[in-house]
Amino acid sequence: MGKGSRIARSEVANPFREIKVLSVEQALALPYLTYRLALEGMEVLRVESPPHGDPNRSAGPQVLAEEGMNAYFLPFNCGKRAITLNLKKEEGKEILYRLVERWGVDIFACNQLPNRYKGLGIDYEDLQKARKEIIWLGLTGYGPEISVRTYDPIIQARTGLLGLTGDREGTPFICGVSVADISSSENSYGQVMKALYKREVTGEGSRIDISLFFSTLTYQIINITMNKNFRTKIERTGNSQRFFAPASVYKTADGFVYLAIGNDQQFRDLCRISDFHSLDQPEFKTNKLRVENKAKLDSAISEAVHCMPTEQVSDLLVQNNIPSAKVSSIEDVVRDPLVSKRMITAEDSRSGLNLKISPPPNETAYLAAQGRNIAFAPRLGEHNEEVYGEVLHYDRRKLSDLKEREII
Repeated sequence: MGKGSRIARSEVANPFREIKVLSVEQALALPYLTYRLALEGMEVLRVESPPHGDPNRSAGPQVLAEEGMNAYFLPFNCGKRAITLNLKKEEGKEILYRLVERWGVDIFACNQLPNRYKGLGIDYEDLQKARKEIIWLGLTGYGPEISVRTYDPIIQARTGLLGLTGDREGTPFICGVSVADISSSENSYGQVMKALYKREVTGEGSRIDISLFFSTLTYQIINITMNKNFRTKIERTGNSQRFFAPASVYKTADGFVYLAIGNDQQFRDLCRISDFHSLDQPEFKTNKLRVENKAKLDSAISEAVHCMPTEQVSDLLVQNNIPSAKVSSIEDVVRDPLVSKRMITAEDSRSGLNLKISPPPNETAYLAAQGRNIAFAPRLGEHNEEVYGEVLHYDRRKLSDLKEREII
């Protein structure tokens, strides 16, 4: 995409190859959405404010010998182009509207506070004037009526996820990954695809509002229903599953395994394994009894596996079709053949860095046609000359003037 980084698009049939996405984005939630859209073969152009751009450019180790291309920023910004544009200035807004109209933007996305939409010129009504059939998406913390700064762990706290994670008597823990950010990205992905279908059928655009809060709250569907309707007290259960047993982490000689039994037949299958014969007891016969006698059951399983190597336990359970897995480190995950053979590659022509990125939830037709190779993450404003030149016909003198006046 741009000099030294653009990858030629395959000629294979791709229903998304002409879809253009313009995103005023920063942080993780929205950039991950547009990354997913780029993997579908859409043209994604990220807009950042000069002179520093997305703060995430400076997050994580500085793996390249340059500013603004730190490790945290790289993986979910590959496959995109990047321009700078100062939307706090009237001329910047005017340029935005020209881009929307002349480039033919199909999807516009932003993740600014809602009370800033109008001032930045990115509200749905104004952009719809530039392109009537535009699909507009606003990704916020709590919805379009609430302009409160928030981050993933704050959402985890307010939706109750943090309060349910950790040992029963211990301190609550946040999840080890950004579940609120990613869940809102995935919800946004589905809504964008629905809006594209609607436009194809009706010719009409859409306004989509997605919040981190309500996206994350969907994980609480069972707990909220149980508490609100049946007065069930929902508390932290550590590594155990509230309604099934056994379902927990068990210490082995050199690590941990997670064992989860979902029905009585699976438990009988477990008991048939010689190392687990001791579990064949009347008080463990049904799931209800196992939940009631959970402490005794967990102790018996721990006794059975604590002297066995993790790989031995894991292999034994898997061979007998018992739902289980070794508790993997990230190093283990990277080596997992399910992961390693489906990694995405993005090579930086400037530094020679060959970036490996985890596989997406599904391999798109575009990604498969590209051999799982996508363009490297763009530098700040890397495609200013290309985009403004091709779309708006600005020459270098015009671009130099805009930069001098801090418009780009």
